[in-house]
Parts: sequence; C-alpha cells; structure tokens
Amino acid sequence: MSEIVRTVLEDGVDFEVVVTNPSIWHRLKIFPTTKTFVIFPVCLGALLKIAETINSIKSLNIELDKDKSVLEVALLSIIKNTETISKVIALAIWNRKFSDYKVKRYFQKLRLKRISRFIEANLNSAETLKIVNLLLTQMEIDQFLALMVSIKGLIILPENETEKKQASGD
Repeated sequence: MSEIVRTVLEDGVDFEVVVTNPSIWHRLKIFPTTKTFVIFPVCLGALLKIAETINSIKSLNIELDKDKSVLEVALLSIIKNTETISKVIALAIWNRKFSDYKVKRYFQKLRLKRISRFIEANLNSAETLKIVNLLLTQMEIDQFLALMVSIKGLIILPENETEKKQASGD
C-alpha cells in the first residue's frame, strides 16, 4: 500500500552537493556553497535516455596479469566511465524528455551538460555510489519489467495461430 501511495504522490528524494572548490563568488556568498537536487521517479522518456547511456558504458575486458594491477584496471575504468556516470545522474535530475524543437533541445542539452559537469566536479566516489543506488530505486525498473510482462501476457497466442483462429471464425 505504501508503494502505491509513494507512486501516486511521486515522492522525490533530495540530496545535497557541496561545492568542493569554492571560488571567490562562493566565499563572498554571491553563489551558494551547496546545491540541492531532487530525484523523482523517472519518467519513461528519461528512463529511455538513462538506459541508453548506461548501456553505452564501456566494459573493461582486461585480464589481470603481472603487467596490470587491479589499481591500473580501476584507473582505466574511471577514465573511461566518469563522464557517462555523471551524465546518468544528470539525466535523472533532469527527468524529462528532450524537446522535438532543435533550438529548445539545444538549450536543454546545454543545461544537462552543466548539471553533469557540476556533478562530476563535486561528488566523490562514495557519494556517487549512494546517488546511483538512489537513482536505480527511482528508475523503478522492476515496475517497468512488470508492465512489460503484463503487456506481453495479453498476447497469449503467436501471430500465426491467431490468424488461423480468425480465419476459421473462432
């Protein structure tokens, strides 16, 4: 029951990011030193973009041998995937479909890049892990899979058997 209420109310989860390298503007209190973001349950348009971005993460098929240490493999993974992970978090914060209009979509992508750069510059690995776990919860992948099963469950017979039944008049 609480899950239904949570879904209907679309509770967002807040998280605060502290600026790690404050500038003079932050010290003079012109810009805030913290920024609060809210991740709501992810809409289908954003879910599609997040899934595409996660799917583009480069896996490391490196066999550990005497020449490569675990540290080297970890560093290679950081180099290859940091931008992608920050983009996934930015997409979750953005949580909307991009516009069909080129000019509007251009400014939306600029804003998304700005959020992504801010996330990349100010989160450490532990904070990123917590936010990605939060994001996976808000993506409600299990609900989406249940939706797909319920839709697929409606199609009981294969197409050729359905055509045979329609042809015979049943």
